[in-house]
Amino acid sequence: CLNQTHSDNVKIISSPGIYDNCDGIISKIKNQLTLVVKTADCLPIFMYDNIKGIYGIIHAGWKGVYKKIHLKALNDFLDLNSNSKDIDIFIGPSIRECCLEIKEDLIKLFDNKFIIRKDDKCYLNLIELITFDFNKLGIENIKIDKTCTYENNECFSYRRNKSELRM
Repeated sequence: CLNQTHSDNVKIISSPGIYDNCDGIISKIKNQLTLVVKTADCLPIFMYDNIKGIYGIIHAGWKGVYKKIHLKALNDFLDLNSNSKDIDIFIGPSIRECCLEIKEDLIKLFDNKFIIRKDDKCYLNLIELITFDFNKLGIENIKIDKTCTYENNECFSYRRNKSELRM
């Protein structure tokens, strides 16, 4: 389990425990570990290499994506001898570009191609940004859950409810 801090820290683990100051963990099938991430708008990113038996989970909010936590995790996979064509990615329910409103302080941090301007407001498309980054490095097997946690009342959403409850 991760003690998530909106960092870009990823750890490769081989034993159970709670990993502090960490927003990504990676392990090997031989370790027989269940990896846990908790989200309520942030993106849960699941990574798996069936050939090498490597898997990981990432908690990615805008801070982690800005710091490229997803690419750091990918590099860890590659350091463990994964081939990018063998890595499958699944992005679970998260706040979508329709509801991730941002202000000027964040707009200047991200490329304009990931900013949506509508009705005098700006929204950030984190999923498009992550997909773009992964595609540039040869990752093609990406599946994305279309559920917006802000719009779907069956999901926890920090922005909607200001609650610490998480999925």
